[in-house]
Amino acid sequence: MMIKRICSVILTVCLSLGAVSALAYSDVETPIQNTAVELVTSLGIMTPVSETEFGSKTLVKRGEFALYATRLIGCEAAVSQVSNGYFEDVDTTTPEGAAVEFLAGIGAIAKSGREYNPNDEITYAEAVRVTLNCLNYGDVAKMSGGYPGGYIKTATDCGLNKNLKLLTNSVLTKTDVTTLIYNALFTNPMESDGRTYKKSDKTQLEKIWDVSEVTGVVTGYEKTVLASDKTLPENGVEINGVVYDAGTTNIAKYVGYNVRAFYNDDETIVAFAEKPNANTVYTYNADDIEVEGNKVNYYINNRKKNLKVSESAAVIYNNRYFSSYTKLDEVLNVPEGEITFISNSSSGAVNVIIVRNYKHLFVERVDKKSGRLYLKNGSPEGTEGGQLNDVISILPDENDVTVYIDGEAASFNDIKSNDAITMEQSLDGEQVVLYVSRKTVEGEIKGQSKDTVKISGEEYDKSFYSTAVYTVGTTGVFALTTDGKILGLVEKARNNNNDYAYVLQSYVDDGPQRAYVKLYTAGEEVVTYECADNIKVNGQRKGYNAIPDCILTGDIVTYTTNNDGILTKINRPYDASSIVDYVNETEFVKSWNKSSVRYTDGIMGMSLVTEDTVIFSMPRFDRKDEDDYNILSMSDLKNRTYSDVTCYDVDRQGRVGALLIVEDISKTVSMGNNLFFIKEVSSSINDDDEDIWLVEGYENGEEKTLVFPTDVHSVTYEDGWKNRVGNENFDTGCDNFHTGDALQYSLNNNGEVSAYRLVYNNNLTIFDAADDLKDNLGESRFEDWSGTGSVTKQDFYDDLYISFGTVRARYMDYILNLGLTESEVLGYDGGKSKIQIIDYYRPINLKNVPVYVYNVGKRQLELGDIEDISKDDYVFVRSKKMGELNEVMVYSFD
Repeated sequence: MMIKRICSVILTVCLSLGAVSALAYSDVETPIQNTAVELVTSLGIMTPVSETEFGSKTLVKRGEFALYATRLIGCEAAVSQVSNGYFEDVDTTTPEGAAVEFLAGIGAIAKSGREYNPNDEITYAEAVRVTLNCLNYGDVAKMSGGYPGGYIKTATDCGLNKNLKLLTNSVLTKTDVTTLIYNALFTNPMESDGRTYKKSDKTQLEKIWDVSEVTGVVTGYEKTVLASDKTLPENGVEINGVVYDAGTTNIAKYVGYNVRAFYNDDETIVAFAEKPNANTVYTYNADDIEVEGNKVNYYINNRKKNLKVSESAAVIYNNRYFSSYTKLDEVLNVPEGEITFISNSSSGAVNVIIVRNYKHLFVERVDKKSGRLYLKNGSPEGTEGGQLNDVISILPDENDVTVYIDGEAASFNDIKSNDAITMEQSLDGEQVVLYVSRKTVEGEIKGQSKDTVKISGEEYDKSFYSTAVYTVGTTGVFALTTDGKILGLVEKARNNNNDYAYVLQSYVDDGPQRAYVKLYTAGEEVVTYECADNIKVNGQRKGYNAIPDCILTGDIVTYTTNNDGILTKINRPYDASSIVDYVNETEFVKSWNKSSVRYTDGIMGMSLVTEDTVIFSMPRFDRKDEDDYNILSMSDLKNRTYSDVTCYDVDRQGRVGALLIVEDISKTVSMGNNLFFIKEVSSSINDDDEDIWLVEGYENGEEKTLVFPTDVHSVTYEDGWKNRVGNENFDTGCDNFHTGDALQYSLNNNGEVSAYRLVYNNNLTIFDAADDLKDNLGESRFEDWSGTGSVTKQDFYDDLYISFGTVRARYMDYILNLGLTESEVLGYDGGKSKIQIIDYYRPINLKNVPVYVYNVGKRQLELGDIEDISKDDYVFVRSKKMGELNEVMVYSFD
């Protein structure tokens, strides 16, 4: 029986040829089955259940097989035109039901009853009958005995049962059906001229699908061509010297393989598969082989094996043919990568070597405009030791750049900070493939070796290109490369505000042989911890007697205790403060330390203080009063300059983990502050019944009272402002303060003066030992300065200038002050040269300057103004940078 002629619209149907990756399905068991699956799925006759599984063991229903059969003969488009049918249990609104009725209409399915049972599993005999009828072998089968025996015999004669060993009533799996349809595609169908019929000289694949087969070695794809530097057209693939369009297949990955490929009349590959038993392939990680000269060794069960490599083996290095080597060890010894050895000939020797030498890039930031990647794991020094530059120029506008993100096609502009990139770059730099991984692992580092790191019980290989230092105990999120190697830290777990502490003391007791560490914790407690035997200090075991040498007073540390409160682990910071642009990867790090750091609205220097920052405010080391130890909140910080600041664990966003503010009074008592001029001193008692001094006076033209504890510290400088008597630093104590003295100070957290520096001793300047006014104040004149050490009218930029002098000229808003003694004045040309003396007059701008009046007779100080200053008055002057900050105390002798 011949199939009824199908209307012409079916003959012109447009066939959509899809493609599925070779060897893509985990449940396809053999290369022969894989070839069948590849072709049948690529033609769209059958579909997989997922990207990784075909559904091989699934039983096929009668209705499903009818749909596959209509696709086999290229009639799926005509099936959609079926609106009603013969069978009562078939729903023509479904593709399967319409296919059943279509095949019944053309005689491929027999109308032996009103029910077809489309949901029953199809048997081998039933599937063979439908297939042979579709190929116009129905009459031949009937002449051979009919159903089922005649059909089974005809199927054997046609080759439909190749690689199928099934009984007549066996139900078919999806793999069985795939093999049957694959065999049908390579069967020559019967065809008729209206009177007789004969076998077509073309297979079903050629006749209906216009698809032919080629078998041979893939010798090139685009710019990757074996044993040649020629370039194929875009998407061009070469097999046996003939160039085809690769279509949508991934045959590009099979350069060097012996394949069966199927192409249409446009010479476009629609499907391919490795030729069964024609390729021997070995793939190794780069560090799993040894290459010496031309010898390639690998290991099986710790036994060395040698790989037989042809002397004429072609090498593809990062997608380019490479011949500029004399021995294999020059090209196969790569730090990171994968090497595939292919033998596609009967000799068994490797004749194609595919080298994937890749580099792992850990992205700091992306400059999309310039096409550059800035790396966390790069170095400005370049590629010394095989490491990476800190900037990689990808230049996507100039080079052939392909980007995949977790397996999906993407673009260079999709790359983000913290991406882990596996880069394959051709030797000429023109072809770049970037495999971006955003996979991470989160946990605590439990152990590490030279090549591995253990995170929360799982061991990972370190990338050769990882520059991070992995410290046991560090918790965070770590970046993984596409092959699962650790590349670096994406984000360190922020400390929970309980494991930072300030070391007050470490000591040992040789009796019980125990070590102890006294800490001021983030919980604002002073706690003395006993150290466990062999406590871990920065990951290393330490005996009790080593603790005082490795845990030092003044350290900020992180620590861990067990359930018994015993100190089991303590970490000192890695000091990165001297490394330019250093950013912590995994360690507890001292990021920077500076003096005179300005804090403004959350910014300490160049770092960001947050609510999570642990802020230690500690006195200098020579003060042991625990009341001076404080944990501050962010709101406690004032917009001012802090003297001694250390930041720890500053992350890549600039956020500070821990902040140590040590009020080093010698720096906090700053030359930049306004002076405090003393008016009156009295003793008192505070709310805690402690003796204090109340010092009243003026600062910046306003009245103010300072509270001095009895243990207040007086700062002395080796190069400080000198006493005119004995040439020593001042350190008088509050009970020796006098009206008119000028000082600088700093406050503790309770608002009391913690330290001060006496800048000007008024009493010693104008009164003698008998506490009487000196007879010749002209000999008491003096000037001191910092910076140049020699102030003239040209040197107006010294940090600080102070003087007890006389006003030699008084103009609108300034005076000319002379701080030389009378004997110093006489030393200039016998006092005859006024020009030389004028050179030592100091101009002091009085505009907006605080003026204080000291009444010598009454020994009282009060506020004044510039009108109180006249020519020849004695004045005490302080000037910062000769005009930036001026203060004047004028003496009244009324």
